[in-house]
Amino acid sequence: PFGVERLDLISGDFGSQLHLPVDAIEIFNSSEPPERWKMVLSDWFALRNAGVRVLGVASSDSHTVGNPVAQGRTYFSCAAETLAELDEQQVVDAFRRGALSMSQGLFLTVTADGAGPSEQISAHQGSVRVQLRVAGASWASATRADLFLNGQRVRSEPLAADGGAFNHTLEFALPVPAHDCWLVVLAQGPVPEGGWWTTVQSHLAALSNPILIDGDGDGVWRSPREIAASLHAALGNQPEAFGTALSAHDAAIAQQAAVLWLSHTSLPADAAATESLCAHAGAQQALLRRLLTESATQ
Repeated sequence: PFGVERLDLISGDFGSQLHLPVDAIEIFNSSEPPERWKMVLSDWFALRNAGVRVLGVASSDSHTVGNPVAQGRTYFSCAAETLAELDEQQVVDAFRRGALSMSQGLFLTVTADGAGPSEQISAHQGSVRVQLRVAGASWASATRADLFLNGQRVRSEPLAADGGAFNHTLEFALPVPAHDCWLVVLAQGPVPEGGWWTTVQSHLAALSNPILIDGDGDGVWRSPREIAASLHAALGNQPEAFGTALSAHDAAIAQQAAVLWLSHTSLPADAAATESLCAHAGAQQALLRRLLTESATQ
C-alpha cells in the first residue's frame, strides 16, 4: 500500500521522502482484497519501529451495495457504559489517546500490567503480566492470538471455541527485553460458513494498538530507531563495542542500527570494521551480516 512511496520495510523510511501527515492509517479495510491487510500490517510495524507514532484503525469503506457496512470496526475505550452516557468529546479523547483496537469480525482487549493500548508501563524483573480477551458472536471464533514485540512475533496462543458466543480469556507472564519496546496482539480465526458474515476477507481478525513498555525503567519510552541512534552516537566509531551493545538488543533495533551504520560507512572500504561489528553482535550477527552484505553487493 505504501509501495508507491517506496517504503523501506527495514528502515521504515520512504524513498520518496514522504513525511506521513496523518494520525492513523487503516490496517483493516473490509472492502479491500483478502490478505492485503497483512501487507499494511508490515508497513505499520516498520513505521512504528522508525518512531512514527501513527495509530491503526479499521473501517468498512462501503461505497457500493456490494460492500457491507460495519465489518471493519475501530473500538475505543471510554468510561461510558451505555450509549446514552457517551458524548462526542469522549470519542475524540479516546482517539487522541490512542485507546483503540481494530476489528474484522472479532473483538479484542489486552492489557500489560494493567496498561492498555498507547499507554506506557515499566517492566518489572524482565516481564509484564498480559491479560487478553478475544470475543465474538456465536458464529465467530478465533483459532490463535499472536503477540508481537517491536513487530517480531514472540508468542502464539492457541484459542478454541467451547460452544455459544466465543469468549476466550488468557493471563500469563510475557518476558520482555531490558530495553524499550512495543507490544501488539493479533487474533485470527476462520470466516464462518453460511450467510452469517458474507465477506471478501479470508479471515476474521482483531488487532490492538501498541502498548509501550519502558524496558530500561528510565521513565522515557524510546522507539527502536531512537535506541539505535543513541547507541550509534555513542559507539559508532567503535565497531567491536557497537556490536557487543547490539547483542543485548532485539532484531528491530539491530535493523535500525544497520541502516545507521551504512549511512556513515563506506563499503567495501570499511569491510574490516563492518566484520568486527557483526562478529561481536551475538544473536544479531546473522541478521546484520545479511543486511550489510546485501547492501555491499547492491
